Amino acid sequence: MTWTPAWIRSAAPTLLGVAALGLICSPAGAAPLSPTVDPFYQAPAGLDAVAPGTVLRTRAVTVTLGPVPLSGLLAKAYQLLYRTNGASGRAVPGVTTVLVPNAGAPAGGRQLVSVDDAEDSVDPNCAPSYQLQNGEQGDANLALETGLATTELTQGRAIVIPDAEGPQSEYIVTGMEGHAALDSIRAVEHFPLAGLSGMATKVGLIGYSGGAHVTAAADELAPSYAPELNLVGVAEGGVPVGNEDTVSYINGSIGAGVLMATAIALDRAYPELDLPALLNAKGRAFAQQVSTGCASSVFAAPFANYDSYTNTPDVFHVPRVERVINLNALGHNSPTAPTFVYNGIHDELIWIKPLDDLVAHYCQAGARIDYFRDPLGLEHIQGVANFTLLAIPYLTGRFNGDPVPDTCGAPAGSTTPASGSVAPRHKSTRCTSARVIVLHPRVPAGFSVRRLEVLIAGRVVSSTRRHVRSIRVSIADRRSGRLAIELRITASRRHHRITLYERRSYRLCGHAQRR
Repeated sequence: MTWTPAWIRSAAPTLLGVAALGLICSPAGAAPLSPTVDPFYQAPAGLDAVAPGTVLRTRAVTVTLGPVPLSGLLAKAYQLLYRTNGASGRAVPGVTTVLVPNAGAPAGGRQLVSVDDAEDSVDPNCAPSYQLQNGEQGDANLALETGLATTELTQGRAIVIPDAEGPQSEYIVTGMEGHAALDSIRAVEHFPLAGLSGMATKVGLIGYSGGAHVTAAADELAPSYAPELNLVGVAEGGVPVGNEDTVSYINGSIGAGVLMATAIALDRAYPELDLPALLNAKGRAFAQQVSTGCASSVFAAPFANYDSYTNTPDVFHVPRVERVINLNALGHNSPTAPTFVYNGIHDELIWIKPLDDLVAHYCQAGARIDYFRDPLGLEHIQGVANFTLLAIPYLTGRFNGDPVPDTCGAPAGSTTPASGSVAPRHKSTRCTSARVIVLHPRVPAGFSVRRLEVLIAGRVVSSTRRHVRSIRVSIADRRSGRLAIELRITASRRHHRITLYERRSYRLCGHAQRR
Protein backbone atom coordinates (compact mmCIF):
# COMPACT_ATOMS: atom_id res chain seq x y z
CA MET A 1 0.00 0.00 0.00
CA THR A 2 1.23 3.48 -0.84
CA TRP A 3 -0.27 6.96 -0.53
CA THR A 4 -0.89 7.30 -4.25
CA PRO A 5 -3.70 9.66 -5.33
CA ALA A 6 -6.83 7.79 -6.34
CA TRP A 7 -6.96 9.52 -9.71
CA ILE A 8 -3.57 8.04 -10.61
CA ARG A 9 -4.57 4.54 -9.52
CA SER A 10 -7.80 4.59 -11.53
CA ALA A 11 -6.78 6.49 -14.65
CA ALA A 12 -6.45 4.26 -17.68
CA PRO A 13 -3.60 5.01 -20.10
CA THR A 14 -6.02 5.72 -22.92
CA LEU A 15 -7.05 9.00 -24.57
CA LEU A 16 -4.97 9.71 -27.65
CA GLY A 17 -2.13 7.98 -29.38
CA VAL A 18 1.05 9.98 -29.80
CA ALA A 19 0.03 12.21 -32.66
CA ALA A 20 1.17 15.33 -34.42
CA LEU A 21 1.56 18.33 -32.14
CA GLY A 22 -1.64 20.36 -31.83
CA LEU A 23 -2.40 23.49 -29.80
CA ILE A 24 -5.44 23.32 -27.53
CA CYS A 25 -6.83 26.62 -26.23
CA SER A 26 -8.48 26.69 -22.80
CA PRO A 27 -11.97 28.23 -22.95
CA ALA A 28 -11.85 31.92 -22.12
CA GLY A 29 -12.82 32.60 -18.50
CA ALA A 30 -13.18 28.90 -17.64
CA ALA A 31 -11.98 27.88 -14.18
CA PRO A 32 -8.93 25.62 -14.41
CA LEU A 33 -9.53 21.94 -13.75
CA SER A 34 -7.62 20.13 -11.04
CA PRO A 35 -4.82 17.88 -12.37
CA THR A 36 -6.77 14.97 -10.86
CA VAL A 37 -9.57 15.40 -13.42
CA ASP A 38 -8.08 17.48 -16.23
CA PRO A 39 -7.59 15.18 -19.26
CA PHE A 40 -4.65 17.33 -20.40
CA TYR A 41 -2.51 15.68 -17.72
CA GLN A 42 -3.23 12.11 -18.74
CA ALA A 43 -0.58 10.34 -20.79
CA PRO A 44 -1.46 9.08 -24.28
CA ALA A 45 -0.85 5.46 -25.12
CA GLY A 46 2.63 4.47 -26.22
CA LEU A 47 4.43 6.81 -23.86
CA ASP A 48 7.48 4.58 -23.51
CA ALA A 49 7.90 4.49 -27.31
CA VAL A 50 8.98 8.13 -27.54
CA ALA A 51 12.14 9.82 -26.29
CA PRO A 52 12.33 11.80 -23.04
CA GLY A 53 11.48 15.43 -23.71
CA THR A 54 9.07 14.63 -26.56
CA VAL A 55 6.13 17.06 -26.62
CA LEU A 56 2.81 15.16 -26.54
CA ARG A 57 0.21 17.89 -26.14
CA THR A 58 0.14 21.69 -25.78
CA ARG A 59 -2.32 24.41 -24.85
CA ALA A 60 -2.40 28.17 -24.39
CA VAL A 61 -3.24 29.27 -20.84
CA THR A 62 -3.71 32.40 -18.76
CA VAL A 63 -1.24 32.81 -15.91
CA THR A 64 -2.33 35.03 -13.05
CA LEU A 65 -0.81 36.32 -9.84
CA GLY A 66 -3.85 36.75 -7.62
CA PRO A 67 -6.39 38.58 -9.79
CA VAL A 68 -3.69 40.11 -12.03
CA PRO A 69 -3.03 38.32 -15.34
CA LEU A 70 0.65 38.07 -16.21
CA SER A 71 0.19 36.43 -19.58
CA GLY A 72 -0.77 39.04 -22.14
CA LEU A 73 0.95 41.89 -20.30
CA LEU A 74 4.48 40.53 -20.24
CA ALA A 75 4.29 37.24 -22.08
CA LYS A 76 2.28 34.56 -23.79
CA ALA A 77 1.78 31.43 -21.69
CA TYR A 78 1.59 27.81 -22.81
CA GLN A 79 1.59 24.43 -21.16
CA LEU A 80 3.21 21.31 -22.58
CA LEU A 81 2.63 17.67 -21.79
CA TYR A 82 5.84 15.74 -22.42
CA ARG A 83 7.46 12.40 -21.74
CA THR A 84 9.95 12.14 -18.88
CA ASN A 85 11.28 9.43 -16.57
CA GLY A 86 10.51 8.72 -12.94
CA ALA A 87 13.15 7.96 -10.34
CA SER A 88 13.28 4.32 -11.44
CA GLY A 89 13.61 5.23 -15.12
CA ARG A 90 10.02 4.33 -15.98
CA ALA A 91 8.31 6.55 -18.59
CA VAL A 92 5.86 9.03 -17.01
CA PRO A 93 4.08 12.15 -18.29
CA GLY A 94 5.29 15.59 -17.26
CA VAL A 95 3.67 19.01 -17.52
CA THR A 96 5.48 22.33 -17.74
CA THR A 97 4.46 25.96 -18.14
CA VAL A 98 6.40 28.21 -20.50
CA LEU A 99 6.21 32.00 -20.60
CA VAL A 100 7.37 33.56 -23.86
CA PRO A 101 8.16 37.25 -23.35
CA ASN A 102 6.63 39.98 -25.44
CA ALA A 103 9.97 41.77 -25.20
CA GLY A 104 12.50 41.16 -27.95
CA ALA A 105 15.15 38.50 -27.59
CA PRO A 106 18.61 39.50 -26.31
CA ALA A 107 21.46 39.79 -28.79
CA GLY A 108 22.54 36.30 -29.80
CA GLY A 109 19.11 34.73 -29.45
CA ARG A 110 16.45 34.11 -26.83
CA GLN A 111 17.66 32.47 -23.62
CA LEU A 112 15.75 30.20 -21.27
CA VAL A 113 15.53 30.16 -17.47
CA SER A 114 14.04 27.22 -15.58
CA VAL A 115 12.43 28.63 -12.43
CA ASP A 116 12.10 25.59 -10.17
CA ASP A 117 9.21 25.82 -7.75
CA ALA A 118 9.39 25.00 -4.04
CA GLU A 119 6.16 23.04 -4.31
CA ASP A 120 6.90 21.34 -0.96
CA SER A 121 3.82 19.17 -1.17
CA VAL A 122 2.50 15.72 -2.00
CA ASP A 123 -0.87 17.13 -3.13
CA PRO A 124 -1.33 17.19 -6.96
CA ASN A 125 -3.35 20.41 -6.65
CA CYS A 126 -0.13 22.19 -5.66
CA ALA A 127 1.49 21.52 -9.03
CA PRO A 128 2.68 24.87 -10.44
CA SER A 129 0.89 24.27 -13.75
CA TYR A 130 -2.42 24.33 -11.85
CA GLN A 131 -1.51 27.01 -9.32
CA LEU A 132 -0.32 29.37 -12.06
CA GLN A 133 -3.79 29.26 -13.59
CA ASN A 134 -5.75 29.89 -10.40
CA GLY A 135 -3.81 32.87 -9.10
CA GLU A 136 -1.41 30.84 -6.96
CA GLN A 137 -3.93 31.01 -4.14
CA GLY A 138 -2.55 27.91 -2.42
CA ASP A 139 1.17 28.38 -3.07
CA ALA A 140 2.85 31.44 -1.56
CA ASN A 141 6.25 30.11 -2.65
CA LEU A 142 5.19 30.11 -6.30
CA ALA A 143 3.88 33.66 -5.99
CA LEU A 144 7.36 34.80 -4.95
CA GLU A 145 8.97 32.81 -7.73
CA THR A 146 6.60 34.27 -10.34
CA GLY A 147 7.76 37.70 -9.25
CA LEU A 148 11.34 36.57 -9.86
CA ALA A 149 10.33 35.30 -13.29
CA THR A 150 9.01 38.70 -14.32
CA THR A 151 12.54 40.11 -13.97
CA GLU A 152 13.80 37.61 -16.52
CA LEU A 153 10.85 38.19 -18.85
CA THR A 154 11.62 41.91 -19.06
CA GLN A 155 15.13 40.93 -20.21
CA GLY A 156 13.63 38.98 -23.11
CA ARG A 157 14.33 35.55 -21.63
CA ALA A 158 11.75 32.78 -21.81
CA ILE A 159 10.73 31.13 -18.53
CA VAL A 160 9.85 27.50 -17.94
CA ILE A 161 8.31 26.31 -14.67
CA PRO A 162 8.13 22.50 -14.56
CA ASP A 163 5.85 20.34 -12.45
CA ALA A 164 9.05 18.73 -11.25
CA GLU A 165 7.44 16.39 -8.71
CA GLY A 166 5.81 14.48 -11.55
CA PRO A 167 2.34 12.94 -11.75
CA GLN A 168 2.54 11.40 -8.27
CA SER A 169 3.74 14.57 -6.47
CA GLU A 170 7.09 13.06 -5.45
CA TYR A 171 8.49 15.81 -3.23
CA ILE A 172 12.31 15.81 -2.78
CA VAL A 173 12.67 12.68 -4.94
CA THR A 174 15.94 13.37 -6.73
CA GLY A 175 15.47 11.17 -9.80
CA MET A 176 11.93 12.34 -10.51
CA GLU A 177 12.66 16.03 -10.01
CA GLY A 178 15.93 16.06 -11.93
CA HIS A 179 14.53 14.14 -14.90
CA ALA A 180 11.36 16.25 -15.03
CA ALA A 181 13.27 19.55 -14.99
CA LEU A 182 15.73 18.49 -17.70
CA ASP A 183 13.07 16.96 -19.95
CA SER A 184 10.98 20.10 -19.49
CA ILE A 185 13.86 22.10 -20.98
CA ARG A 186 14.15 19.63 -23.84
CA ALA A 187 10.42 19.94 -24.54
CA VAL A 188 10.44 23.74 -24.56
CA GLU A 189 13.46 23.84 -26.86
CA HIS A 190 11.41 21.84 -29.38
CA PHE A 191 8.27 23.96 -28.97
CA PRO A 192 8.19 26.32 -31.99
CA LEU A 193 6.22 29.10 -30.29
CA ALA A 194 8.94 29.49 -27.64
CA GLY A 195 11.21 31.06 -30.30
CA LEU A 196 14.34 29.29 -29.04
CA SER A 197 17.37 27.99 -30.91
CA GLY A 198 16.99 24.32 -30.04
CA MET A 199 19.97 22.73 -28.32
CA ALA A 200 22.04 25.88 -28.88
CA THR A 201 19.79 27.81 -26.48
CA LYS A 202 21.60 29.17 -23.44
CA VAL A 203 19.85 27.78 -20.37
CA GLY A 204 19.96 28.77 -16.70
CA LEU A 205 18.31 27.14 -13.70
CA ILE A 206 17.31 28.75 -10.41
CA GLY A 207 15.60 27.48 -7.27
CA TYR A 208 15.42 28.05 -3.53
CA SER A 209 14.61 25.58 -0.73
CA GLY A 210 12.46 22.78 -2.20
CA GLY A 211 13.00 24.42 -5.58
CA ALA A 212 16.75 24.30 -4.98
CA HIS A 213 16.49 20.54 -4.61
CA VAL A 214 14.93 20.40 -8.08
CA THR A 215 17.69 22.64 -9.43
CA ALA A 216 20.48 20.68 -7.73
CA ALA A 217 19.05 17.34 -8.90
CA ALA A 218 18.93 18.57 -12.49
CA ASP A 219 22.41 20.07 -12.15
CA GLU A 220 23.86 16.75 -10.97
CA LEU A 221 22.02 14.58 -13.51
CA ALA A 222 22.55 16.80 -16.57
CA PRO A 223 26.05 15.56 -17.55
CA SER A 224 24.83 11.96 -17.91
CA TYR A 225 21.09 12.36 -18.58
CA ALA A 226 20.93 15.44 -20.82
CA PRO A 227 24.49 16.30 -21.91
CA GLU A 228 23.24 18.04 -25.07
CA LEU A 229 21.65 20.90 -23.10
CA ASN A 230 23.63 24.14 -23.08
CA LEU A 231 23.47 24.84 -19.33
CA VAL A 232 25.44 28.04 -18.85
CA GLY A 233 24.62 28.70 -15.21
CA VAL A 234 22.80 27.33 -12.18
CA ALA A 235 21.78 29.09 -8.95
CA GLU A 236 20.50 27.16 -5.94
CA GLY A 237 19.88 28.43 -2.40
CA GLY A 238 18.87 26.75 0.85
CA VAL A 239 19.61 23.33 -0.64
CA PRO A 240 18.21 20.27 1.21
CA VAL A 241 20.90 17.63 0.66
CA GLY A 242 18.56 14.86 1.82
CA ASN A 243 21.16 12.55 3.34
CA GLU A 244 21.15 10.87 6.76
CA ASP A 245 22.71 13.93 8.39
CA THR A 246 19.91 16.12 7.01
CA VAL A 247 17.25 13.72 8.29
CA SER A 248 18.84 13.53 11.74
CA TYR A 249 18.99 17.32 11.96
CA ILE A 250 15.37 17.88 10.90
CA ASN A 251 14.02 15.15 13.19
CA GLY A 252 12.98 16.90 16.39
CA SER A 253 13.45 20.38 14.88
CA ILE A 254 10.88 23.09 14.23
CA GLY A 255 10.41 21.73 10.69
CA ALA A 256 10.12 18.06 11.71
CA GLY A 257 6.76 17.62 10.01
CA VAL A 258 8.37 17.77 6.59
CA LEU A 259 9.83 14.30 7.15
CA MET A 260 6.39 12.74 6.80
CA ALA A 261 5.75 14.43 3.44
CA THR A 262 9.12 13.32 2.10
CA ALA A 263 8.49 9.80 3.42
CA ILE A 264 5.16 9.67 1.56
CA ALA A 265 6.84 10.87 -1.64
CA LEU A 266 9.73 8.40 -1.32
CA ASP A 267 7.23 5.60 -0.74
CA ARG A 268 5.52 6.52 -4.02
CA ALA A 269 8.83 6.48 -5.88
CA TYR A 270 10.23 3.40 -4.10
CA PRO A 271 7.36 1.10 -3.09
CA GLU A 272 9.83 -1.27 -1.43
CA LEU A 273 10.04 1.30 1.37
CA ASP A 274 6.58 0.08 2.46
CA LEU A 275 5.88 3.13 4.61
CA PRO A 276 2.43 2.00 5.85
CA ALA A 277 4.01 -1.05 7.49
CA LEU A 278 6.32 1.25 9.46
CA LEU A 279 3.67 3.66 10.77
CA ASN A 280 1.53 3.32 13.89
CA ALA A 281 -1.99 4.75 14.18
CA LYS A 282 -0.70 8.22 15.06
CA GLY A 283 1.66 8.12 12.07
CA ARG A 284 -1.08 7.04 9.67
CA ALA A 285 -3.29 9.90 10.84
CA PHE A 286 -0.47 12.43 10.44
CA ALA A 287 0.36 11.07 6.98
CA GLN A 288 -3.24 11.61 5.96
CA GLN A 289 -3.15 15.14 7.37
CA VAL A 290 -0.10 16.27 5.38
CA SER A 291 -1.22 14.59 2.15
CA THR A 292 -3.32 17.64 1.24
CA GLY A 293 -2.43 21.31 1.03
CA CYS A 294 0.61 23.18 -0.25
CA ALA A 295 3.67 23.25 2.02
CA SER A 296 1.34 21.93 4.73
CA SER A 297 3.83 19.60 6.39
CA VAL A 298 6.80 21.85 7.17
CA PHE A 299 5.49 23.35 10.40
CA ALA A 300 2.74 20.81 11.05
CA ALA A 301 4.58 19.02 13.87
CA PRO A 302 7.25 21.28 15.38
CA PHE A 303 9.91 19.45 17.41
CA ALA A 304 8.26 16.07 16.88
CA ASN A 305 10.40 12.93 16.93
CA TYR A 306 9.56 10.73 13.94
CA ASP A 307 9.79 7.61 16.11
CA SER A 308 6.53 8.70 17.74
CA TYR A 309 4.84 7.91 14.41
CA THR A 310 6.37 4.46 13.87
CA ASN A 311 6.17 0.88 15.10
CA THR A 312 9.93 0.58 14.93
CA PRO A 313 12.37 2.59 17.07
CA ASP A 314 15.22 4.36 15.30
CA VAL A 315 13.32 3.91 12.05
CA PHE A 316 15.80 5.85 9.91
CA HIS A 317 18.33 3.08 10.52
CA VAL A 318 16.05 0.29 9.31
CA PRO A 319 18.05 -1.15 6.37
CA ARG A 320 15.47 -0.51 3.65
CA VAL A 321 14.90 3.02 4.94
CA GLU A 322 18.63 3.75 5.02
CA ARG A 323 18.99 2.39 1.49
CA VAL A 324 16.28 4.67 0.07
CA ILE A 325 17.60 7.73 1.93
CA ASN A 326 21.13 7.13 0.65
CA LEU A 327 19.92 6.38 -2.88
CA ASN A 328 17.91 9.60 -2.97
CA ALA A 329 20.49 11.94 -1.39
CA LEU A 330 22.32 14.51 -3.47
CA GLY A 331 25.99 13.88 -4.16
CA HIS A 332 25.98 10.76 -6.33
CA ASN A 333 27.10 12.88 -9.29
CA SER A 334 28.87 16.18 -9.77
CA PRO A 335 27.67 19.10 -11.94
CA THR A 336 29.64 20.46 -14.85
CA ALA A 337 27.68 23.70 -15.30
CA PRO A 338 28.93 26.77 -13.37
CA THR A 339 26.90 26.77 -10.16
CA PHE A 340 26.15 29.35 -7.46
CA VAL A 341 25.27 27.79 -4.10
CA TYR A 342 23.83 29.83 -1.23
CA ASN A 343 22.92 29.03 2.36
CA GLY A 344 22.38 31.07 5.50
CA ILE A 345 24.81 30.00 8.21
CA HIS A 346 22.03 30.17 10.80
CA ASP A 347 19.24 28.69 8.65
CA GLU A 348 16.96 26.81 11.05
CA LEU A 349 15.52 24.46 8.38
CA ILE A 350 18.46 23.75 6.06
CA TRP A 351 21.52 22.75 8.07
CA ILE A 352 24.62 24.13 6.42
CA LYS A 353 27.03 21.33 7.40
CA PRO A 354 25.73 18.71 4.93
CA LEU A 355 25.84 21.40 2.24
CA ASP A 356 29.43 22.23 3.14
CA ASP A 357 30.23 18.58 2.64
CA LEU A 358 28.34 18.40 -0.67
CA VAL A 359 30.14 21.47 -2.02
CA ALA A 360 33.49 19.99 -0.97
CA HIS A 361 32.57 16.83 -2.88
CA TYR A 362 31.69 18.87 -5.96
CA CYS A 363 34.95 20.82 -5.74
CA GLN A 364 37.01 17.65 -5.43
CA ALA A 365 35.33 16.40 -8.63
CA GLY A 366 36.42 19.54 -10.49
CA ALA A 367 33.12 21.45 -10.46
CA ARG A 368 33.05 25.25 -10.72
CA ILE A 369 31.19 26.35 -7.60
CA ASP A 370 30.61 29.85 -6.25
CA TYR A 371 29.59 29.07 -2.65
CA PHE A 372 28.27 31.78 -0.34
CA ARG A 373 27.79 30.91 3.34
CA ASP A 374 25.74 33.94 4.33
CA PRO A 375 26.56 35.21 7.84
CA LEU A 376 23.43 37.38 7.66
CA GLY A 377 21.24 34.41 6.74
CA LEU A 378 19.47 34.23 10.08
CA GLU A 379 16.30 32.43 8.98
CA HIS A 380 15.23 30.28 6.04
CA ILE A 381 12.44 32.45 4.60
CA GLN A 382 14.44 35.64 5.05
CA GLY A 383 17.24 34.00 3.06
CA VAL A 384 15.14 34.10 -0.14
CA ALA A 385 15.75 37.82 -0.58
CA ASN A 386 19.48 37.52 0.16
CA PHE A 387 19.78 34.65 -2.31
CA THR A 388 17.88 36.43 -5.09
CA LEU A 389 20.05 39.55 -4.85
CA LEU A 390 23.10 37.39 -5.61
CA ALA A 391 21.59 34.73 -7.87
CA ILE A 392 20.13 37.02 -10.56
CA PRO A 393 23.44 38.82 -11.25
CA TYR A 394 25.21 35.46 -11.22
CA LEU A 395 22.95 34.06 -13.94
CA THR A 396 23.16 37.29 -15.93
CA GLY A 397 26.94 36.98 -15.89
CA ARG A 398 26.76 33.44 -17.19
CA PHE A 399 24.38 34.42 -20.01
CA ASN A 400 26.73 37.28 -20.91
CA GLY A 401 29.76 34.99 -21.02
CA ASP A 402 31.58 36.75 -18.15
CA PRO A 403 34.43 34.92 -16.34
CA VAL A 404 33.09 32.19 -14.06
CA PRO A 405 33.61 32.86 -10.32
CA ASP A 406 34.89 29.87 -8.37
CA THR A 407 35.38 29.52 -4.60
CA CYS A 408 36.61 25.91 -4.72
CA GLY A 409 39.85 25.89 -2.76
CA ALA A 410 38.70 28.69 -0.46
CA PRO A 411 38.57 27.82 3.26
CA ALA A 412 35.37 26.18 4.49
CA GLY A 413 34.58 29.18 6.66
CA SER A 414 34.73 31.72 3.83
CA THR A 415 31.63 33.90 3.65
CA THR A 416 32.55 36.07 0.66
CA PRO A 417 30.89 35.10 -2.65
CA ALA A 418 33.26 35.04 -5.58
CA SER A 419 30.49 36.75 -7.55
CA GLY A 420 31.21 39.84 -5.45
CA SER A 421 34.11 42.17 -6.11
CA VAL A 422 36.18 41.09 -3.09
CA ALA A 423 38.39 38.02 -3.23
CA PRO A 424 37.88 35.49 -0.41
CA ARG A 425 40.32 35.99 2.44
CA HIS A 426 42.10 32.95 3.79
CA LYS A 427 41.99 32.72 7.55
CA SER A 428 45.26 32.40 9.38
CA THR A 429 46.00 28.85 10.53
CA ARG A 430 47.49 27.58 13.77
CA CYS A 431 51.19 26.84 13.96
CA THR A 432 52.28 23.83 15.96
CA SER A 433 55.58 22.06 16.54
CA ALA A 434 54.01 19.25 18.51
CA ARG A 435 54.21 15.62 17.40
CA VAL A 436 50.81 14.89 18.92
CA ILE A 437 47.80 17.19 18.91
CA VAL A 438 44.75 16.92 21.13
CA LEU A 439 41.40 17.58 19.46
CA HIS A 440 38.26 18.50 21.39
CA PRO A 441 35.08 17.85 19.39
CA ARG A 442 32.34 20.46 19.74
CA VAL A 443 28.74 19.28 20.10
CA PRO A 444 25.51 21.10 21.04
CA ALA A 445 24.59 21.41 24.72
CA GLY A 446 22.94 18.24 26.04
CA PHE A 447 24.52 15.99 23.39
CA SER A 448 27.25 13.45 24.05
CA VAL A 449 29.77 12.04 21.59
CA ARG A 450 28.99 8.47 20.50
CA ARG A 451 31.55 8.10 17.76
CA LEU A 452 34.48 10.21 16.65
CA GLU A 453 36.63 9.84 13.54
CA VAL A 454 39.65 11.94 12.57
CA LEU A 455 40.46 12.18 8.86
CA ILE A 456 43.57 13.53 7.17
CA ALA A 457 43.57 13.71 3.38
CA GLY A 458 40.28 11.81 3.36
CA ARG A 459 41.72 8.83 5.32
CA VAL A 460 40.63 7.89 8.83
CA VAL A 461 43.73 8.10 11.04
CA SER A 462 42.05 7.71 14.43
CA SER A 463 38.61 6.76 15.69
CA THR A 464 36.74 5.80 18.82
CA ARG A 465 33.22 4.69 19.69
CA ARG A 466 33.52 5.65 23.36
CA HIS A 467 32.12 8.67 25.16
CA VAL A 468 35.06 11.03 24.84
CA ARG A 469 35.75 14.71 25.24
CA SER A 470 39.06 14.67 23.37
CA ILE A 471 41.20 12.51 21.12
CA ARG A 472 44.98 12.44 20.57
CA VAL A 473 46.34 12.30 17.01
CA SER A 474 49.97 11.75 16.04
CA ILE A 475 51.34 14.06 13.36
CA ALA A 476 54.99 13.07 13.75
CA ASP A 477 55.17 11.69 10.20
CA ARG A 478 53.57 14.71 8.54
CA ARG A 479 56.02 16.56 6.32
CA SER A 480 53.81 19.17 4.70
CA GLY A 481 53.84 22.74 5.91
CA ARG A 482 50.02 22.78 6.11
CA LEU A 483 47.75 20.16 7.55
CA ALA A 484 43.97 19.93 7.10
CA ILE A 485 42.09 17.78 9.61
CA GLU A 486 38.43 16.79 9.50
CA LEU A 487 36.46 15.53 12.50
CA ARG A 488 33.39 13.39 11.87
CA ILE A 489 31.33 13.34 15.06
CA THR A 490 28.24 11.29 15.86
CA ALA A 491 26.44 12.66 18.91
CA SER A 492 23.14 11.83 20.55
CA ARG A 493 20.61 13.06 23.07
CA ARG A 494 17.90 10.58 24.04
CA HIS A 495 16.56 9.30 20.68
CA HIS A 496 17.93 12.20 18.67
CA ARG A 497 21.16 11.44 16.78
CA ILE A 498 23.13 13.93 14.70
CA THR A 499 26.34 13.84 12.69
CA LEU A 500 28.61 16.86 12.78
CA TYR A 501 31.67 17.80 10.73
CA GLU A 502 34.50 20.08 11.76
CA ARG A 503 37.38 21.16 9.57
CA ARG A 504 40.55 22.48 11.17
CA SER A 505 43.72 23.71 9.53
CA TYR A 506 47.19 23.70 11.08
CA ARG A 507 50.50 25.12 9.94
CA LEU A 508 53.30 22.80 10.97
CA CYS A 509 56.41 24.46 12.30
CA GLY A 510 59.52 23.40 14.18
CA HIS A 511 60.40 19.76 14.72
CA ALA A 512 57.05 18.40 13.52
CA GLN A 513 58.28 19.00 9.97
CA ARG A 514 61.55 17.16 10.38
CA ARG A 515 61.93 13.87 8.58
